[in-house]
Amino acid sequence: MGFWNRRERIVERLADWRVSGTHVDESLLRVENVVLAGPESRNGYRYAEVALRGAVPLYEGKPVFLDHAINSSKPYERSARDLVGSVRNVRFEGDRVRGDIHVLDTDSGRTFLALAEAGTASVGMSHVVLASRNREKTIVERIEDVISVDAVVFPATTSTFREQHQAGEMILVSGSYEAVIEGIDEVLAGVDETLQRVAVWDGYVAVRAEADPFEIREWWEEESGEFAVSEVVLEVTEEELQTGNWWSRIGMDGDDDGEESVEETVQELRSQLKMLMERSTPTSWSRGGGVGLSERELFLRAIRG
Repeated sequence: MGFWNRRERIVERLADWRVSGTHVDESLLRVENVVLAGPESRNGYRYAEVALRGAVPLYEGKPVFLDHAINSSKPYERSARDLVGSVRNVRFEGDRVRGDIHVLDTDSGRTFLALAEAGTASVGMSHVVLASRNREKTIVERIEDVISVDAVVFPATTSTFREQHQAGEMILVSGSYEAVIEGIDEVLAGVDETLQRVAVWDGYVAVRAEADPFEIREWWEEESGEFAVSEVVLEVTEEELQTGNWWSRIGMDGDDDGEESVEETVQELRSQLKMLMERSTPTSWSRGGGVGLSERELFLRAIRG
């Protein structure tokens, strides 16, 4: 049996991250009173107040980067060169999550300070979180983890969770391979952050968690449009993945259902054979030693119906 997991990776851009109390202190390498999250999403849904309040400790100490991860399916794989600093002194004030960004004295850190000081309208803050929304997809009910806070360019409204204004980013089309892969990645991230998608086939996905063996799981799309991924169906080696030999083990590994099914079929055929022999051998032949149909012929007739 599979499961539907409500956790999903959400990318939220904040163009209004600066407020009247935001202060840039270049001497202390600090940007104070930055808005990290608010009740209104530019993607058309809302954040419940309880979700924002509960996220305060999750933001504390989180890293701040320049731009988002290059590979959106692997948000934890970031370059140290892009690290700006970390979020400190996080609190909930005026219906928003706010914090101070302590900046590193590095190229990325100084670039961020310059952008913050310049007040460029096209620069904004963005967070990448794991969160749960209600079934109607209208309210974020809980933020379960904060992956990172990123400084991005062109923090414009997006119609999906993908950053459509990022250079080279494509729009997700329903039913496309890209949409399927994105949906599977979101489910896997909600199951275990260490799971890494290796390959996708029709109905199956190969994943790996750190040094564990490769796992084959089933995937499908629900009527609601959500994707689901099953528990582990099969554990395979890299060689089996490359050669495709694992396909022959699907439905056979770890159970005896196949053998039991064959045995049941044989028993049923033997019963049919016995009945057919009784019906096909006249009593006069049996008494007189006559010969009816051979057992082999009767068995074949039973098989053929």
